[in-house]
Amino acid sequence: MTIILIAVFIVMTVVLLVTPLKFADDNYMERYEAIRFACLPAAIVLTLLGTLKKTDSEAVKAIKIVITVGAAFVSVVVLYIGAFAGGMCGWSVDKVLFYNRKDKGTRIVIREFGCGATDGGPPIYNVSKITTIRPCFIWVTRADTTRLDASVWIPADGEVN
Repeated sequence: MTIILIAVFIVMTVVLLVTPLKFADDNYMERYEAIRFACLPAAIVLTLLGTLKKTDSEAVKAIKIVITVGAAFVSVVVLYIGAFAGGMCGWSVDKVLFYNRKDKGTRIVIREFGCGATDGGPPIYNVSKITTIRPCFIWVTRADTTRLDASVWIPADGEVN
C-alpha cells in the first residue's frame, strides 16, 4: 500500500507538471500539498515493514533503515524546496471573455501570472481555454480568440457578435 501511495504522489506531480491538467483553485492544491507533506515521508518510512526481514543480518537491517530514513528526509527537503520555489507565484483568472454555449464549465479567459509582493514587475497575461474536468481539476490550454465560432461561444459581457 505504501509503494502505491508513493507512486501516486510521483505520478500526480509529474502529470501536473507536464500536462495542461491543473487544480481548479489554490484550496485544492493546498489540500493536496498538505496530504503529500504528511503522507509521503511516512509512506517511505513505512516501506521498512516490507523490506526488513527476520533473516537479514544486523548490518543489512541497519543499512535498510539508514537508506529508508535518508530517503524520507530527502523527500521532506524536496517538498520544502518545491513549496517555497513554486508557492509564491501562480496563475489566476483575470477576466472571463467567453462561455461555451453547451458547457458553462468551459470558458475562455485572460489569465495572469504573478508573484505577489515578491515580484516587482508587471504580471504576465495570456488567453486560455479552461475546461472543468471535475470540481477540483481544470484543463488549461492556449486559446486564439480571432478564430472563435460564434455558434459555440457566448461573450461573457452579454454582447453577441
